[in-house]
Amino acid sequence: MTWMRASTPTKIRLAITIDKGIPLPARRIDNGGPTEIVYKYPWPLLLEVGDSFFVPHGKYDLVGAAARQYGARTGTRYTVRKVDGGCRCWRIK
Repeated sequence: MTWMRASTPTKIRLAITIDKGIPLPARRIDNGGPTEIVYKYPWPLLLEVGDSFFVPHGKYDLVGAAARQYGARTGTRYTVRKVDGGCRCWRIK
């Protein structure tokens, strides 16, 4: 198999500009520290084993995926169940 090479180099134009001197915004972490992170769900807010929270009109799959990801990072486990009007997430470990 042989590779064919274009006889003239191709120029690519990007509609992206490079800026210098723009400060990076602070991360948003809700850990009581100097920076603040806003969580969509109340994972780190004193959620003990057996505690739960309700997500009105919550999408079961999205809440479950978020619970699995947060649990994998922190060593905790959650379960999500569909209930009337939304879904509820329990911490189980």
